Amino acid sequence: MSSSAADETPWIRPLPPQRRGRLRRSQIVQAAAELIDAYGANGPEVSVRAICDRAQTSPATMYHYFDDIDEVVAAVVIEYMNGLVEAESVVFEATYASASEYLEALVSCYRTYFAARPGLRGLWFDRNASPLVTRIHEHYRQGLAGKLRSAMTRYTDSPGTDIDHRMVVAIAGSLLELAFSLDSRGDDDVIAGLQEACAGFWERRFHLKIDGGRQAGYDE
Repeated sequence: MSSSAADETPWIRPLPPQRRGRLRRSQIVQAAAELIDAYGANGPEVSVRAICDRAQTSPATMYHYFDDIDEVVAAVVIEYMNGLVEAESVVFEATYASASEYLEALVSCYRTYFAARPGLRGLWFDRNASPLVTRIHEHYRQGLAGKLRSAMTRYTDSPGTDIDHRMVVAIAGSLLELAFSLDSRGDDDVIAGLQEACAGFWERRFHLKIDGGRQAGYDE
């Protein structure tokens, strides 16, 4: 995670000013991410002691940078979110011949990203996430809705409102969660249903014509 990205997240302590402190903090977050990816966010293996042992540091050092383990987990979520934002930006910045191609690329982007690192994906979709993680998710969804609306202006003169795109985000999020609960690569039928749901919504709300196209795949 870049320092600028971290400085823009108000939910946890800001990054330490010294390079050594930043490195030590990063090692703690990386250790937590590896444990969560291996065992899931709610596994007993993800503990303060386990994180510190993996990061080769002490609990006292961890608490120097984080208030508690929930804040460490939140830092992992922020890292994961920033990676997702980076992946999305490739789609948002590209030019597509039609809204159909854009939709296919967008769904494929999410399928590819969520197919990797299943433990972290489980953390992202965790319905029992802490209030801190829930606030991070809300921040992400609001930002994504704005980006979707901005991108939609390339394909229609009726790009809708932020609320329209918040609905798209909610629909897509629920179906992606279902797809990956059924298949670690994203269930084909649910992914197809996701594309159909988004295409229908786009046609009704934004006066677009979405071709059937092909189902969004994923890159291994």
